[in-house]
Amino acid sequence: MRAVLVSATQSVIDDVIARLDIPDVELSGGTGIGAVRSAFDAGAVDHVIIGGGLDLDVRLDVVREVFQTSRSTTVHLNSPSGPASFLPFVRAVVSGFLGQDARLIRSRVTPWRAPSARHR
Repeated sequence: MRAVLVSATQSVIDDVIARLDIPDVELSGGTGIGAVRSAFDAGAVDHVIIGGGLDLDVRLDVVREVFQTSRSTTVHLNSPSGPASFLPFVRAVVSGFLGQDARLIRSRVTPWRAPSARHR
């Protein structure tokens, strides 16, 4: 399975790719339509996953490009809820297509979370 990630910053994409450990899934990405075009130039793309931090015009351009290029590629839009939501969103989308429970796909590194007020 090939999935292209599109986000407002390359560092978010690089982090997601580095932290997900999913056998038989090739993840690539970039910050705009150029990444999508390059991925299609390299071969078939199964899924395009778009972060919510991109401007609406960029997201629409990416969706239009995918629909004009492929009849089988699916497009998934994350809500504009911040970069921290992109990893769980990508994990859930990919695991859904693999028929796996997203909780079973582990991140390579567990993100640090501040302790709650109860645990301080």
